Amino acid sequence: MKQLIEKYNIDCNFESQQAILYTNEDAKEKKLVLEAEAYQMLGIKGGHLVESIPFPIPMKKALVMENQAQFNPPLAFTKVIIDQLLKNNVKIFENTTAIDIDNNENTIVRTAKGYNVICKNVIVASQFPFYEGQAFYSTRMYPSRSYVLGFTSKNTYPGGMYLDIDQPKHSIRYAKHNGGEDVWLLGGESHKTGQYHKEDDDPYSSLMKYGSRYFSIKEWQYQWSAQDFTTLDKVPYIGVLNNKHPNIYVATGYRKWGMTNSIVAAQLLTDIITKTHNPFQQLYQPQRFHADPDLKKFISNNTNVAKEFIKGKIANKSHEQLEPNKATKTKIDGQTIGVFKDNNNHIHAVDTTCTHLGCECNWNQVELSWDCPCHGSRFSYDGKVIEGPATKDLKKIDYKI
Repeated sequence: MKQLIEKYNIDCNFESQQAILYTNEDAKEKKLVLEAEAYQMLGIKGGHLVESIPFPIPMKKALVMENQAQFNPPLAFTKVIIDQLLKNNVKIFENTTAIDIDNNENTIVRTAKGYNVICKNVIVASQFPFYEGQAFYSTRMYPSRSYVLGFTSKNTYPGGMYLDIDQPKHSIRYAKHNGGEDVWLLGGESHKTGQYHKEDDDPYSSLMKYGSRYFSIKEWQYQWSAQDFTTLDKVPYIGVLNNKHPNIYVATGYRKWGMTNSIVAAQLLTDIITKTHNPFQQLYQPQRFHADPDLKKFISNNTNVAKEFIKGKIANKSHEQLEPNKATKTKIDGQTIGVFKDNNNHIHAVDTTCTHLGCECNWNQVELSWDCPCHGSRFSYDGKVIEGPATKDLKKIDYKI
């Protein structure tokens, strides 16, 4: 990453920072000690334990790793790389959703608009593979959402990138923004997509309470969310899709480390396709399946999916006197209907059956979306796909309260 930034003179605020893991729990403290010992055994330089961090957050021990990279924003980096690709006659097609792959005499990528791409090799690098080819990624990953607040502080940011390894996890770092004040970024409040402790859970409010407790807030400025997929063993799937499709490749399951794992994927897939030896090919191969702990996680994930599938099918909530900007579910002739009333009192009704594999979507009041608790598809209040694996919108229903 650093080499690319220097080569193309990319202005993306690339800088070296400490990365700090910290804990306030005795059991987790031991984990940090073992991690530090592992660094020494492996000859990894720059890792050391400390007893304090420059925030008034309760903690017992922290593990510091020196010389880690931070850059912001990714768009500044990506724009320059895209310009370089275009100079090399690479064609980029936007607003062109790939939905399937035919892999017979020719490898053909099918798109939602009816256009086809005939090619020799295909890399499926969508966040969730739009084409699974009997590799069953739906059963071997789970989706989760997390949230971020951007704010200015009365204090000067002390440097470093911090991650709490306790539950609930929180992270803190900063970004240089448009030449103005440093914007502090507070993240956390993760949960499985579509699965909420309470319907009125507001992760942003929880983050604000946490931030107000430990940081001298000057002004809350930004908020956004992200979705990530985690594999059974928490290592990404990067490589050949499966043995039946040797010319189709996949890169997925980055967890929350997309900016680093994407670089790993780019290098590894390049080496595999050009038949260049790469010592990490076996580590990331998508076909791997370890009996323990993968098997336990596999059973746990799919038991959870089955529970959410059944729970969604029997949902039946009152829709009387629905308030504006709120949604609920009801049943009509045995069909589960999601009903949303906008601020103009217009009703938007959809069949909440996810168009991916048929789970029932749940309402996300924070982001006004229908979210699938099984595999992470998300739809707008009127049923349009926000993110996959689903590629088809929810069916609209003609419905009046």
